[in-house]
Amino acid sequence: QLEQRDGNAKQQFQQLDGQVEQIQRATGLMCTQEFTFTEFSQWKAKMKGHFHSEPFYSSVHGCKYKFNIDFHIRSMAIFLYLLPGEHDDRLLWPIKCTASISILNQREDRNHIKRSESWEWDRTTSKNTFEKISEIDYSSLSSQTHLKGDHLHCKLRIVTKC
Repeated sequence: QLEQRDGNAKQQFQQLDGQVEQIQRATGLMCTQEFTFTEFSQWKAKMKGHFHSEPFYSSVHGCKYKFNIDFHIRSMAIFLYLLPGEHDDRLLWPIKCTASISILNQREDRNHIKRSESWEWDRTTSKNTFEKISEIDYSSLSSQTHLKGDHLHCKLRIVTKC
C-alpha cells in the first residue's frame, strides 16, 4: 500500500510538472532550442572551434538570446548571450533567467547529461552580455548513448522571468 501511494505521488508530481511547463510555454516564459552536431568528432578535433546559434526570442515579446559553444581540448563550454532586442523597453527589468542544457541519451529517454545555471541581468548589462551555463568534459559523453553515429543531440531550455 505504501509503494502504491509513493507511485501515485510520483505520477501526480510528473503531471503537475508537465502542467507547469505547459503554462510556461503558453505565457512565453520558457523556450526550448534543440540542435544536433553531426560529425561531432570533427568539431572536437578543431580544439578551439566555436559554434554560434542564430539569435532567437524567448517569446513574441520576450528577450533576445543566442548561445555559443566553445570546443576545447578536453571539454566544451556552453554560454548564453542576452542581446539587445526590439522589446527591451517593454520588459520588466531585472531579467531572471534559468538555462539548462541537456546532452541527450539517444538510446533511451533517461540518463541525459543535464546542467543548469541561474542568474539575473539588469538593464545596464543587456548589451551583448553572456553567462556560462556549463562546461562538459568529453569523457562524460558515452559513445554508446550520447554520441550515436558521431552525432551529439542537445536541448537548451530557457526559463525567463521578467
